[in-house]
Amino acid sequence: MKDKFITIIHMLIFILAATSCLWLNIKFLAIGLALYWLQILIFDSCVLSIAQFKNKDTVFMGIYINKLMRKLKLKEWTIKQKKTFMRVIEPLIILSLAILFQIVLKWPTLI
Repeated sequence: MKDKFITIIHMLIFILAATSCLWLNIKFLAIGLALYWLQILIFDSCVLSIAQFKNKDTVFMGIYINKLMRKLKLKEWTIKQKKTFMRVIEPLIILSLAILFQIVLKWPTLI
């Protein structure tokens, strides 16, 4: 039951983070990214991933990325590729989209 609860919380946080460029002011988004990277620096992984998988090498969304790669008959990502995507590329994409929507297109945010 505990693992299922952690999985649901993990997915909810991922969805909120992935869509934050649409509803969260860029200043708060930058603070959230800084806290995320600080967590990575301190724990060398996401604390929810450590709690869920009991190790620092399993990347939550990496599991789903590799399932998608298998369905598309593409080469699965290595642990290093998954970590690079989740720690660097994905946050930069979210930040770039926030800049596009909020600064360039003047998209109003909820928070």
